[in-house]
Amino acid sequence: MRRLMSLMVLVAMVAVVTLTATSSKAEGMKERVGYTMVILQMYMDILGREATADDVQNCELAVKQGNELKKIRNMLILSQECENAIKKTYRDSIGREPSDPEIQKVRKAMAENNGTLVDLKKRLQKQGK
Repeated sequence: MRRLMSLMVLVAMVAVVTLTATSSKAEGMKERVGYTMVILQMYMDILGREATADDVQNCELAVKQGNELKKIRNMLILSQECENAIKKTYRDSIGREPSDPEIQKVRKAMAENNGTLVDLKKRLQKQGK
């Protein structure tokens, strides 16, 4: 988490320096930094890990090609990596594997309510008490 915060501060610092260049370049950079921050947060929220440089680049390319961030978020939610992260959260929190309906319920909460793995962990720990 500390690395993510450091990366976010670095990205923001680079953006501030770059934004002083020209107004059109500044607007483009401001938009890109915004996408980058959202992408970094999506990876942490949905997959429980930091996005790699390739992950960020691929998502930014998808946005440039007309995909909305919501569509990218939904693709992450439907990924095998997300399912694995959900299973790991269940195992770590309450010591068992989730059922398929439980996995689908978590994915639905992530898609419809911007749910996160942290939300899931808190809910499971609360239930386990």
